[in-house]
Amino acid sequence: MAAIYQTAYPRLKSNPSVEDLVTVYTPSEEEMELMNSYSQRPIARLGFMILLKTFQRLGYFVLVSDVPEKIVNHIMECLESKFKTEKLDTYDTSGARQRHLKIIRDYLGITPINRHTLNFLKLGMQEAAKTKEEVSDIINIGLETMTNVRYELPSYSTFLREAKAARVGANRFIYESIYMSLSDPSKKMIHNILTSNLESNPSQSLWDLIKKEPKKPTLNNVRNFVQHLHWLRGFNDCLPQNISLSESKLKRSIIEARALNISDMNKLTEHKKYTLVTLFIQSQTQKSLDDITDIFIRIIQKIVQNAQNALKEYQNSQTEYTENLIMALRDIIKAYQTSGTKTARFDAISYSFKEDPKELEKRCDQQLAYSNNNYLPFMLPLFQDKRSVLFDCISHLKLLSTTQDETLLEALSLVRLNRRSRKPILDTGNLNLSWISDKWWKLITGSSARITSNIEIQKNYFELCLFTTIAQELKSGDLVVESSDKYSDFRDQLISWEEYELQIDQYGKQIGINTSIPDLIVNLKRKLSDAARRADDQFPDNDQVKIENGELSIQRIKSKPIPILLDKINKAMDDRMMETNILDVLSHMEKWLGLSKGFKPLSGHQTKLMDHQRRFIITLFCYGCNLGPTQTSRSITGINRKQIAWLNLHHSTEDKIDEAIVKVINAYNKFSLPKIWGTGQSASVDGTKWDLYEQNLLSEYHVRYMGSGGIGYYHLSDTYIALFSHFIPCGVYEAIYILDGILKNMADIQPDTVHGDTQSQSEAVFGLAHLLGIKLMPRIRGIKNLKFYRADKEQSFKHIHPLFKDTIKWELIESNLPDILRIALSIKSGKVNASTILRRLGTYSRKNKLYLALRELGRVIRTIFLLEYITEAQMRETIHSATCKSEEFNDFLQWVMFGNNGLIAENIRHEQQKVIKYNHLVANMIILYNVITMTNVIRELSQEGLQIDAETLGATSPFRRENINRFGTYSLDMEREGPEIEFNIPVT
Repeated sequence: MAAIYQTAYPRLKSNPSVEDLVTVYTPSEEEMELMNSYSQRPIARLGFMILLKTFQRLGYFVLVSDVPEKIVNHIMECLESKFKTEKLDTYDTSGARQRHLKIIRDYLGITPINRHTLNFLKLGMQEAAKTKEEVSDIINIGLETMTNVRYELPSYSTFLREAKAARVGANRFIYESIYMSLSDPSKKMIHNILTSNLESNPSQSLWDLIKKEPKKPTLNNVRNFVQHLHWLRGFNDCLPQNISLSESKLKRSIIEARALNISDMNKLTEHKKYTLVTLFIQSQTQKSLDDITDIFIRIIQKIVQNAQNALKEYQNSQTEYTENLIMALRDIIKAYQTSGTKTARFDAISYSFKEDPKELEKRCDQQLAYSNNNYLPFMLPLFQDKRSVLFDCISHLKLLSTTQDETLLEALSLVRLNRRSRKPILDTGNLNLSWISDKWWKLITGSSARITSNIEIQKNYFELCLFTTIAQELKSGDLVVESSDKYSDFRDQLISWEEYELQIDQYGKQIGINTSIPDLIVNLKRKLSDAARRADDQFPDNDQVKIENGELSIQRIKSKPIPILLDKINKAMDDRMMETNILDVLSHMEKWLGLSKGFKPLSGHQTKLMDHQRRFIITLFCYGCNLGPTQTSRSITGINRKQIAWLNLHHSTEDKIDEAIVKVINAYNKFSLPKIWGTGQSASVDGTKWDLYEQNLLSEYHVRYMGSGGIGYYHLSDTYIALFSHFIPCGVYEAIYILDGILKNMADIQPDTVHGDTQSQSEAVFGLAHLLGIKLMPRIRGIKNLKFYRADKEQSFKHIHPLFKDTIKWELIESNLPDILRIALSIKSGKVNASTILRRLGTYSRKNKLYLALRELGRVIRTIFLLEYITEAQMRETIHSATCKSEEFNDFLQWVMFGNNGLIAENIRHEQQKVIKYNHLVANMIILYNVITMTNVIRELSQEGLQIDAETLGATSPFRRENINRFGTYSLDMEREGPEIEFNIPVT
C-alpha cells in the first residue's frame, strides 16, 4: 500500500516556515472583502478564512480543529482577532461551516465531490494504470487530472482504493491480451517450459535454463552460450513480436518473473503465468544478443591488447638485431665514402658485408613490418584460435548501418559465404574496400597501391581486419544490432523534432544557456577568449604555474594545517560515542525512517510476512556487509538462509534500494553538521574494484586495479553522503557513467558540479555535460599532455601562447548543434541515458559527425576549464579535497563490506548490482547514524563551554569506525560443560 507521504497528495505542514505562512496563508484584500460579505461573528470569520486558505493549499476541506496552531495564529493576526482557539471547535459542527463551504467553492470555481467527479477520477486512474505500475504514480496522475479541471479532491483513502483497483484492472487486461495473442503451439511450448525438467540434470527445469547467464568468455563457454542463444531464439521466434507495453510495466513483469521459481510460477493464474514467461523469454533473448555482442567486442579487444603486448616484447628482444643492422648501415656508409672510382666503392661495400645480404634484407623487412608500433601482424596467430567463435557470435547478430555506407555489411556477406573455404586467397570482385586503412591494406593485399576493385586478398588478414572494424563501429554506433537493447540505434529513443521545437526554449532557460544557435556560438567564443585573456593577464603573478620548453607544470597543493582543537574533538567523540554494532545501527535507522515499508512483494500486493521489519534488517546486514545468507543464518539465531534469500528475491529491486537510499540522504540533509562539510552543490565520482568469481561475464582483469572483478562507481556529495552507485565491468571507460548519477539522483541534495578523477578528462563528456547544465571539474594529471584550443587562429597571447596547439572548428559545432541539443533534451527528459549516448558518441568514429561535433564542443569547454584550473589555486584545492573525500568513502565502503573478504559471491549480474546498492545503503545508514551521534556530542561539548569553530568541525568526518563493532558480540559461558574426550575411538 502506498503511504500518503509517498505521493503528492497535499497535506498541511505541522510546523510551517515563516515564508510559508506569509506567502500561502496571508489573506488578500479581495478575500477579506469576501469574508466580510458573508461572516460577521469573530469565530465564523476566522473559520471561514481558515477554510478558504487551507483549501487553496490542499484542494479539499479539513476540520478547522485539525489545522496546525501556527497557521491558525497567523490567520488570527491577519484578521486582528483575539480569542481562545478552543472556541473554534464549535465551528466544525455549525451550520455556518456548511454555508461557507458552498461560498468558497463558488468563489474558487470548484466542483464539489459527487458521482460525476468520482467517475472522472476512476477513468483517469484507469488510463494512468495502463502505463504506470506504482500505486503512488497512479495516485499522482489522478491528483493532477482532478486539479487541472478544478474538482474538489476526495479523501486519500478514495484515491488509494481507486488506484489499486485501476492497477489490478489494467494488469488483468494486459495478461488477458497477451495470453489471447499466443498461438496454440506457443501455449503448448510455455506449458512444457513450466512442467519439464532437463534430461541431463533432472533437478533443473527448462525455466531455470532460460535464466542462464553467460560465464567468463573462454572459448568453450562462448560456444556453449552461442548454442544457448540459438536454443532461446527457438522459443522467442514462436512468440508474438510486437507486444506494446510501457517501460514500467515491462520492467516490473521481468523482475517478478526472474524472482519466481517454477513452483511459484505454477501458483499464478494462467493468464499472468503465460504473460510473464512470454515477456521474460523476449527479455532474455534481447539481453543475450547484448551479451553475444559484448563477447564479440571483448574478444577483439583482447586480441588487440595481446598483440600490442607481443609487439613490445618483440621490440625488447630485437635490440641486438637492431644494433647489428645499424652497424651494417655504418659499414656501408664508410665503404661508400672510400676514395676512388664507383667500382672501387662498390667493391668496398661488398667487402663490408660480414653476413649473407639476403638474410640482412630479410631482417630489414621484419623491422619495417613492425615500424611505427605496427602490432597488426601479431594479431593473426591470436585470431586463428578464436576465428570459429567469432563467426559463431556474429552469425546471431543482424547488423544494420546507421549511415548510408554499407560497405562493411557487404564485406561481411562475402566473408560469411567463404567461411568454410580453405583457399588462402579471396576474390573480392567489385567489392568496395575503401574502408580498409593503409596499415591493413598492405597486410591484406601485399602492396601499398590502393587498387579499388577486382583484386585478390589474403583471406585471413581480411577477416581479421573486418571483424576488428565491426567491433569498433559497434562501439561507436555506426553499426547497430537489430532486436538488441544496448546496441540498438539510440536515435530511435530520442524525442521527435516536433517535441524538440516545443521544449527547447524552456530547456535553455532551465539550464542557463541560450539555445539560439548563432547566439550560443557567439557566447562560447566570448567565454573561451575571455578565459584565455584572463589567464594570460594573471600568469606573471601566478607563482605556482610555469611553462618550460612549451610544457606546463603546476606545483603540488600543500596540505592545510590541522586545526588545533581537532585532536581534542576527535578524542571526545571516541570517548562519548557509545559503542554499537551494525545490526543495532540498522535497527535504529529502520525505526526512525521506516525503510522496510518500501520493500513490498514484487507482485504489488501487501506482504504476508509477520516479521517483515526484522527480515528486512537481516537482509540489509546479509547483503550490505557481504556475509551471504548461509553465514548470516549461522550468525543470527531464529532465521535460515532460505528466509533471508526470500526477501531479497521477492521483495527487493535496485529501484527499491535506490528509493531507500534517497530517504536516508534526505534525513541526513536535515542536519546542520553536513552543511559545514559542504554546500551540496558539488559531488565527486570515483570507482573501487570489487572482486568477483571469474566465471561470469562482468568479471574482467584490469591493469589499473591489478585484479579481476567489477567496478563500483559512486557519486559522493561534498557533504560526505553517497548519492548514487553503479556496478560496471572493469574494462568499461568509467567516465561515460559520470553524468548518469547526477541526472538520476532523486534526493534533496542536487549538485550541479562534478569532480572526477583523471578519466573524466574526456572531451565528449565535457561537451555533453555543458549542454545538460552540469559543470565538470575533474582532477588533472598529465596536464602537459593536454591540448589547449584557441577561439581564433589570429589570437596571440604574451605569456601562455605556447599552450595553444590548435583552433576550434566552430563551423563543425554550429552545423551539428541542433542534433546535439536534441540529444541533451532527450537525456534530460529521461528518454535515453547519458551513458548510452557517451558509449556511442564518446568513441572515435570516422563516419559519425555528431561525435566529431560533440568532441569539438567539449574542447571548448575543457579549454575554458583548464585555463581556470591553472589560474585559480582555490579551484585546484577544491577539486583535490573532493576527490580525497571519494577515496575515503571507497575505503569506508570496503570496511562495511567485511564479509567473504570482499569477494561478491553472486554470479548473476542483477544480483551483483543489488549487492553494490545494499552496501551503499548500509554505508549511508552508518554515516547518518554517526552524524546523529556526533551532533549530540558536539552539543554536549558546547554546553560544557568548549568553543568549537567551523574550521575544526569542517576537518571532522562521518566515516567514523571506532564506535562501530562490525562483528557483533559473542557470549562466553565459563560454566558450560564441554564434551568429554575419548582417545581410543576406532575409525576403521
